Amino acid sequence: MGLSLLPFENEPLKNETISPEQFLNRAFAMFSQAADSLEGCYRELESEVQRLRGELRARNQDLQDSVARNQQMRRCLERIFQILPYGIIVIRNDGLCQSMNAEAQRILGGGAQNVRVSNMIGAILAEIGATSADAERTITLTHRSKLTYLGIRRLLLAHADGLESDTVLLIRELTS
Repeated sequence: MGLSLLPFENEPLKNETISPEQFLNRAFAMFSQAADSLEGCYRELESEVQRLRGELRARNQDLQDSVARNQQMRRCLERIFQILPYGIIVIRNDGLCQSMNAEAQRILGGGAQNVRVSNMIGAILAEIGATSADAERTITLTHRSKLTYLGIRRLLLAHADGLESDTVLLIRELTS
């Protein structure tokens, strides 16, 4: 009984009659060659996976280092923000107070969540209008029959999109 076999390696395509043992030998040789090829591909793939894991570890470490540096910088900037001798109030584009440093709280007599302070900030914004950043306006606030004189500068803090901006108020108490 003869079997027809597809070409093996570089053999030309031809019909030939071979014995079952020759057929099995050639089939086993083809299987071994395919297995060796797959094993080589697997080693290459494994090597590539190891390389990519190394890159990922390095990038994750860089990212963790960057996050740590950013957190450290944020804490440093927050400390500076809080100890400045000027009151600083950041007002979002929607009119809500985003942040207020300790000096602004002292000058206005409360934090950003205080309704009276919120009303005072609204009054300050109405009083100074669209004053340019270079101009400091002096305004007088009255609270509980006490006059407070303030020097105020208004700055615009543009967002990355360029469409919106927050308002930053720099406040100096001039009463004394």
